[in-house]
Amino acid sequence: MVQIVHFCLRRFCPGVFLMFKFLFTAVSAVALAGSASAAISIGPTIGGLATFTDSNTQRNWVQTNVFFNQSPTSMINAVTSAGFTLANRADVEALLGSLPLDAGQWSGIAAITGSSPSRDLIWAAYGPITVNNNYGYAYAFSGDGRWSFVDDVAGAGVVQNGDGPFADMNIWAYAGGAGAVPEPASWAMLIAGFGLVGAAARRRRAVAA
Repeated sequence: MVQIVHFCLRRFCPGVFLMFKFLFTAVSAVALAGSASAAISIGPTIGGLATFTDSNTQRNWVQTNVFFNQSPTSMINAVTSAGFTLANRADVEALLGSLPLDAGQWSGIAAITGSSPSRDLIWAAYGPITVNNNYGYAYAFSGDGRWSFVDDVAGAGVVQNGDGPFADMNIWAYAGGAGAVPEPASWAMLIAGFGLVGAAARRRRAVAA
């Protein structure tokens, strides 16, 4: 639908289209310059598990401080019983891709996603990616400028740092997912486009009369 309005504006009102394109590009740039945590928010409790919501896909993700001293197998059983889907690496990349860490956003993100109780670290395992059924994990310490991925770590029954203070790895799992939500700029251009196309149609009718 947005593409149709874009076409109509370019075809019938090219000057207006360029003006709106410039305006909404500027608005989007300002929005992107804000906190990355704006892409996520505290979500509902689902099946007894605290979540955060990813606004890009409308998925509710299990917070990454729910589990402690548990193997991926144990966490997977818990989240799937509560109605969640175990994320794979592509799912996690899509989530973390909208949460950049290059400008010190870690603390704001951690306040929503949850983090380790004993150190400044967000980390969680994602689904099996090898024939050995080994899992991988994605993580970021507070001083990191990017998210890191480690594939093919160990068997799903293994507890990382088991029985110690750093046995704090969690699980990437989500519920829901209605697909990507249109950007605010696209919605604004869509609404403005309808108004301009309607105005152009009225002018044509008036001239024909």
